[in-house]
Amino acid sequence: MDGSTSSTRPTLALRKDRYSALVKAKGWITHEDQARGLGLVQSTISRTLAPRNDQRPGADFIAAVLVAFPEVTFEDLFQIVEAGSRRAAA
Repeated sequence: MDGSTSSTRPTLALRKDRYSALVKAKGWITHEDQARGLGLVQSTISRTLAPRNDQRPGADFIAAVLVAFPEVTFEDLFQIVEAGSRRAAA
């Protein structure tokens, strides 16, 4: 091991702009609409989309999104970001 801590490891982030475009195209405007469409609870959507999000997208969210939008790839909607930066690029 190199002595680095977990806080310096890269992590996963949602490309929120791309996600927003997809859910709007389906007519899923509210978090409740999105939760219903994805088969998730509303709190999962709210946590994942929070503006100052420290909550990484979980496996259930990732799977639900990829099933709901088979036309997109994992890389279309998610990216690896440096620790401390949750900001996803377009």
